[in-house]
Amino acid sequence: MKQDLSSLRAQFQRLIKQPILTIEMLKDGISNTNYLINGEYVYKLKTLGLDPFLDMNAEIYCQTLMADLHLAPNLINFDSDKAISISRYIKNTNYLHEPLLDDEIRLVVAAINTLHTLPKKRLRKFDPLLRYRTYQQLANCPSLLPLIEQQLLSEFGNYFENCQLVVSHNDVVRGNLLFDNQHLFLIDYEYAGLNDQLFDHLSFLSENNLDDCTFITQYFHIAFGQDYIVDYAFINRYILFLDFLWYYWALAYYQKTKKDIFVTIAEIKKTRIETRLHLTNF
Repeated sequence: MKQDLSSLRAQFQRLIKQPILTIEMLKDGISNTNYLINGEYVYKLKTLGLDPFLDMNAEIYCQTLMADLHLAPNLINFDSDKAISISRYIKNTNYLHEPLLDDEIRLVVAAINTLHTLPKKRLRKFDPLLRYRTYQQLANCPSLLPLIEQQLLSEFGNYFENCQLVVSHNDVVRGNLLFDNQHLFLIDYEYAGLNDQLFDHLSFLSENNLDDCTFITQYFHIAFGQDYIVDYAFINRYILFLDFLWYYWALAYYQKTKKDIFVTIAEIKKTRIETRLHLTNF
């Protein structure tokens, strides 16, 4: 949702007490509109009503704590009612390399593990099953593979009910990882909430197509130690569940926005689902 410039100027000056000299719309961010202002600030505007789980308080809480640890941009100001946040712009950063560098893996693991140790107060549960069902309903489409989905919902309904909850990002996609030499900034905490610790790690692997068995082993040994035993069958079903979740998320967002990018994301998830089925017990 674009904001007219007169309104943007008024909101920015109200929150920052500075005039706007330059404005540039940033290409990053498919569910928000981001502006670079004066070459120093990122002004993020959310589309109200797009996602029923919007929780700016969680975003503000997690970004503030991670910024204190130099793992996120400094949050300058915000307006929860208008779904606006203003953060310090981090210059000269890069995304993940292809192929991924070993140092980048360690930086990602360290940032996620640090986030998971933050105090849990003031945060609500990120409920993957509730989101799954809600996004599917909002997508207004039939189940893609009903029998398989029923089995996954049954297994992971029990799993998420009994897992240990930690402070989680829940959206560790490539665009939310900014590298500055030997430093990583984890950005965009709009899906933050209490969740299973594996969710962030497997989101990083699946969202960046790094989820073959060899890489999973390497990654989990870095994240949890060389003695960690990887249950590949369980991990493959977990990743399959994630792809179904974000498949329906993309279709739900398309229903709300009519942006073709969400159809593209849904098709990518559908292809991943079809490819992964032969790795599971279904």
